[in-house]
Amino acid sequence: QVALTLAQSNYERVKSTKPLAAVALHTLGACHHRLAERSSGDQHLNSALHAFEAAERTSNKLKDLENWAVYQDGIGLALHVMGKRRKDPVLLARSVTAHRAAIKVGQQTKSADLKYRWSNVGTALQGLGELTDSVVTLREAEKALITALDFESKEEDVLFFTPATLLTRSSMPPTLLPKRLRIRLPATSFGSPWARLPP
Repeated sequence: QVALTLAQSNYERVKSTKPLAAVALHTLGACHHRLAERSSGDQHLNSALHAFEAAERTSNKLKDLENWAVYQDGIGLALHVMGKRRKDPVLLARSVTAHRAAIKVGQQTKSADLKYRWSNVGTALQGLGELTDSVVTLREAEKALITALDFESKEEDVLFFTPATLLTRSSMPPTLLPKRLRIRLPATSFGSPWARLPP
């Protein structure tokens, strides 16, 4: 809840600056998504999806391709949880589409998040295949998850945090924090949940 309050405050400060606003919206969405995972209600989940979609709309895909992919991945995660809770194959299919868009960009940019994106699309496909009793979709899920496992020995489990998110771990004002800081943490489905600040 503290992280959410900080994320909301950060967005209010930067919302008039498009690149920063998109990053702040994604951070806000990630905070709502984490809270939604611990709640059976839809309020945080709806807020997460709204924030991720707003981040995507605010971003410039041509100028900031990798962050655009991060926003797509966030959209996919929120849609996946919604689809599972509501047993809605349309939402799950939209989740798969969003994750595949993120993977496509990740392959172009050689993103460090590819294993997480493959894992995310695999779990979304698994949920869709189980709901629709589709053997074809379940086989696609298996391939995606195996692809994700192939990355395990090739990549480090590193998360990138922006100054706004570091405020939850530090009392330093954001102007004194570095733009990017690597912190070694266990892997999560979010991969690198925080978008990168523009240079």
